[in-house]
Amino acid sequence: MKRIILLIPIIMLAKLISAQGNLVPNSSFEYHTSCPDDPSEVLKAIPWVEYNSADYFDSCATDWTVDVPLNAFGYQQSHTGFAHCGFGTFLRTSNLNLNYREFIQVQLTDTLKPNTTYCMKYFVSVADSFRWSCSNVGVYFSTTAVNPISFANPQFYINYSAQVENDPVQNPFNNTTQWIEVNHEYVAQGGEQFITIGNFRTDSNLVRFDLQNGSTQEWCYLFIDDVSLIEKITMSPLNDTSICLGDSIPIGPVFHSGFRYSWYPSAGLTDSAIANPIAFPVTTTTYYLTITDTTGIYCTSIQSDSITVFVNDCAPVSLLSIPTLLKGDEIFFITSLPENSTLELFDSRGRLIFREENYQNTFSVVNLSAGIYLYQLKLPDGTVQTGKFCVVK
Repeated sequence: MKRIILLIPIIMLAKLISAQGNLVPNSSFEYHTSCPDDPSEVLKAIPWVEYNSADYFDSCATDWTVDVPLNAFGYQQSHTGFAHCGFGTFLRTSNLNLNYREFIQVQLTDTLKPNTTYCMKYFVSVADSFRWSCSNVGVYFSTTAVNPISFANPQFYINYSAQVENDPVQNPFNNTTQWIEVNHEYVAQGGEQFITIGNFRTDSNLVRFDLQNGSTQEWCYLFIDDVSLIEKITMSPLNDTSICLGDSIPIGPVFHSGFRYSWYPSAGLTDSAIANPIAFPVTTTTYYLTITDTTGIYCTSIQSDSITVFVNDCAPVSLLSIPTLLKGDEIFFITSLPENSTLELFDSRGRLIFREENYQNTFSVVNLSAGIYLYQLKLPDGTVQTGKFCVVK
């Protein structure tokens, strides 16, 4: 049963996609002017264009050669929805310098900003009707549209260098059943408005391998779906913090909609599956956060960080035993005095008459006149005790 297609004006579509953060319009190729009925009809997936006969596949196709999931190029369900595109990245012929390539291109919904990092991501799957797989696929960013290459031209590749390119070693395209994620970070020069996707390398500079699937079709061919370009947001690092035993504190990064958050351990947290839980540990605890980015603003799907919440015993220090009446030859002696305490003494007019850091119970009032005096004791934890004492002769 064929699905009903809703045609959306491209201006409305561009606004919709832009509002969601992705600068690539019709990123999953779901919207079209009409269903494909033949290969080489990427132009129907508005506003995408094709170079050298790239192809558009949709489950509403009127011809099986461009249907989904089974078509003349292989079997593959779309990564999202009911449609995707495809292009050839290599054709093995007796002419080793043919360099046959196919590309798809689209104008972005907004101009890229200078010195700004963007997350470029798309998904590919190797078409299983062909013998070869090639992992050298890249993206070329340009301020204007790249001119199509004519079939009459002996060089079928676009003579530009992709600014971002898949690493064939780290991310080989060796799967004909699953979609493979490709992601890059791109720092814009400023003014770029178009992206072109395909293989920008020549045959002599290409990494390819034999799928050994019995096919005699000497092609590398890739399906592509869910193309996105999103301005990167850097995750703010989590900073360690301290609380008093029995207190609580909110922790976590800035919340972003569409993310999945997971904290470990969950003990001492109000909710281990939200961005900003309230932490109330009873002992010093390090919490580990894993963020699954489903929107692409971090450029990689998984981000992780940790935060240590130090728990201190902040129980009030009991009032120390401080003298209130001293005879003329006695020591200003404080019982249970912590180390690194600072003592200051003032006369009745508020003038400082004595100050000592790390007071060691050494001050004698022998030289003080009879009268009322004030003291201020600063303890190591920041607590301050004040009072007065009387000296009698």
